[in-house]
Amino acid sequence: MVFSALDYFFDQNKIPQYESVNDLSQSYTKYLWKRQTQSTSLSVVLQIIFFALMPKKKAFQKVVQNKLPGILNRINIGLPAPIVIVRSSLFQNPTFNHQVLVTGYEDDPSKLELILYDPNHPRQEPRIVILNDPELSIIQSTGEPVRGFFLNHYTYQKSPDPNKDV
Repeated sequence: MVFSALDYFFDQNKIPQYESVNDLSQSYTKYLWKRQTQSTSLSVVLQIIFFALMPKKKAFQKVVQNKLPGILNRINIGLPAPIVIVRSSLFQNPTFNHQVLVTGYEDDPSKLELILYDPNHPRQEPRIVILNDPELSIIQSTGEPVRGFFLNHYTYQKSPDPNKDV
């Protein structure tokens, strides 16, 4: 869903607003499925395993030191940042992990808030909050757990008209 949202962003088109999955044409559903599978490369799976194996505190440090600067750089030049949120440890269900777009951020001395477009929370503005307290912590405003996150590699593909069969 995140790669297709970026396709619409770069084509300067609005993301289609559907009330039900049953309203989607078969060709549009195929496009969404194709983009979803393209967003889950071997590199993504390996990074998920990397974060799932390490202790949470170390994962948080890796995010802040190694992953966050690239995400913020992308936002600073006006581009949304597709990220993969790692929620599960190695022995938990891997489908708990999730992809979102970072569309902006707010920074103050006590915390950094990443503003998200999250397909699982339509018409909302969830956030990932990185607290700079004595123990570094990362939370999501929706209450879902966060072990870590990283920038996903996105390649543009023209977005289709969701109302036409391709």
